[in-house]
Amino acid sequence: MKKIRKLSILKGVYSIVKYQKTDYENIVLEENVFSVIYEDNYVSVIYRGLPLEKKVPFEIEKDYNIIKINDVIEFNLSGVLNQFLTPLALSNISVLVISSFDTDYILFNKSNLNKAKTVLSKAGFVF
Repeated sequence: MKKIRKLSILKGVYSIVKYQKTDYENIVLEENVFSVIYEDNYVSVIYRGLPLEKKVPFEIEKDYNIIKINDVIEFNLSGVLNQFLTPLALSNISVLVISSFDTDYILFNKSNLNKAKTVLSKAGFVF
């Protein structure tokens, strides 16, 4: 298993918004969109800050930070996320993980920022 050690915290605070698909179809993608996840009945959008659109979302979770894995993670690797998630889980830090083609992102409430940095630093990760 490849050992990933370099992480970074993305600047800003993020929000996670859940729209009903019928509402989302009328929303124009905004410049502050970080990620869009299409589900069967809903669309989850992660924004830098808050949505600019005035339409009321179905649900919203505010005040999240994002840790980025600073390495390209090949598709044939296994156990990579386990390296980060285990120390966070043992410290009762709830996370949402999203993956891109090259890497993974770990979202957590900003109230846990210092705790997450401390836990991951003790586990051998470098920010």
